[in-house]
Amino acid sequence: IAQQAIEYITERPPQKDAQTEIADDWLTEFWGIAEKIGSKDIQAFFGRLLARNVEVPGTTSPITLRVLSTLTPQVAARFEHFCRLSIRHGDGVFVIHPSIFTFQNIGPLDDYGVTFEDLFDFESYGLIRSAETIMTQHVANPPDEISSVDYAGRPAGISYSEFQVHRIMFTKAGAEIRNSLDLTPIPKYTEALIKKHPKHFHPPK
Repeated sequence: IAQQAIEYITERPPQKDAQTEIADDWLTEFWGIAEKIGSKDIQAFFGRLLARNVEVPGTTSPITLRVLSTLTPQVAARFEHFCRLSIRHGDGVFVIHPSIFTFQNIGPLDDYGVTFEDLFDFESYGLIRSAETIMTQHVANPPDEISSVDYAGRPAGISYSEFQVHRIMFTKAGAEIRNSLDLTPIPKYTEALIKKHPKHFHPPK
């Protein structure tokens, strides 16, 4: 895991020195969990996580470390794929669901490589709040007021004026894990968002 972290930092050197050092308590908890990990894929992810926390100490909370310690390689890989649909706005991370069942808060995402079983697994592992969406209706704002967001690792924009949207919300642990990943959008899903919300979703250029 240490070697993975060194390789990651070497390939992506920080732009500036961290203002603080990693807390000893965090490192103790990190290595206590990390030493029990046998999966090469999870070891590689922990290496990236350590590198991110070297760059910005405190990026990953102890709660998130404990969630990570429970993940199987299969669930971790599927969640990383799911994160390619995600949007970060401020401290919140969510996935906009482009097509739910009528009068329900859930629908298929199979066209984008995510199954119902995946969503239920993510919920049971504490990565998302619920497999069901939360519907929000935003009030009218100036239509040209566009909020900057991170869409799967790319800068994008959302106009919230009169925006009715169904969202799958990430937990704190899910959001912290998502923010430690190198992501790229899924083109088919991007096209679905543009088609569903042409006035509100402004994709990466």
